Amino acid sequence: MRVLTITPSFPPDYTGGAEVSCYHTCRGLISQGVHCTILSVSNRHPKRTDKWYDLDGIHVHKVRFPTQLPGGDIFDPRIYDAVRREIDTQRPDVIHLHNASGASLAPYAAARKAHIPMVNTLHDHWLLCPNNMLLQRDYSVCDPGLYADRCGNCYRQFDYWAAVPNRRQLFAHMTRDALFTPPSQALIDLHVRGGYAPERFRLLRLGFAEEKLSEPVHPAVRRLQSRRDSAPMVVFGGGGVDVKGGRVVLTAIPGILEKTPDARIIIAGGITPDMTAAYRQYSPNVEVLGRVPFTDMRALLAMADLTLMVSVWLENSPVTIFESHQ
Repeated sequence: MRVLTITPSFPPDYTGGAEVSCYHTCRGLISQGVHCTILSVSNRHPKRTDKWYDLDGIHVHKVRFPTQLPGGDIFDPRIYDAVRREIDTQRPDVIHLHNASGASLAPYAAARKAHIPMVNTLHDHWLLCPNNMLLQRDYSVCDPGLYADRCGNCYRQFDYWAAVPNRRQLFAHMTRDALFTPPSQALIDLHVRGGYAPERFRLLRLGFAEEKLSEPVHPAVRRLQSRRDSAPMVVFGGGGVDVKGGRVVLTAIPGILEKTPDARIIIAGGITPDMTAAYRQYSPNVEVLGRVPFTDMRALLAMADLTLMVSVWLENSPVTIFESHQ
């Protein structure tokens, strides 16, 4: 069997839970003798890119388009053409899509045109919500059954495509041939509440191989590993990102240090200079590492006495929880 996996991002670029899940799924398929390649395609980058690389035995075709076209969040014809070319080259039996945000609805249309079955692992709320998170500006959570075509009070830091007439019907129509495989029943329930037919979903939990930890490459992670002491270590992987709970953690730090004065709080993940400064006011108890390779995050979490998992929106099945148990 030949599987073409499509994802907007893949390591070593931005790596969140969806990308980690995609990585493990492909490696699992390859270990079972399935021919699996990845097309990492997105329209959210400053320059045109078209190159192949290998990552731990996975062949990855990275295609990037600059200058998002009008309406490109919804449908980007360049991505449609890129997917069709990949289908013609790879001749897959199945297409497996991880996330559409950044790739638009184009992969669905390309798969349908080529008569290739598509399995779509849903990691977020992009088919329901203009900002991907069912989150409003005041951080209250939306009900997908109430705001099908009347959005406008959305949290707007990342995605936003609300000004589309009959968008829910459009999205349901464009994705009509895909079989959705969310890793949580809660995400299925939200999509059904939003108008998607329940028979289109199959619950498929995330799975990760219990592999031996590799030696970390990030210098700060190596240092922490070599100087491990008896002080309790708390790890947060959301950096300074609001929707990952960065400011919630910042608010909680004084309480943590009041109860456990010798605690070492390690902050990993993307972060702005102002949030870095805010965290560092609690130095030396708090250390900011910045972005850490996803393979090194397992080593970092293995050292932790406590992992902070802060969700301010309806996250699906956070991979950090799985990584903390490995």
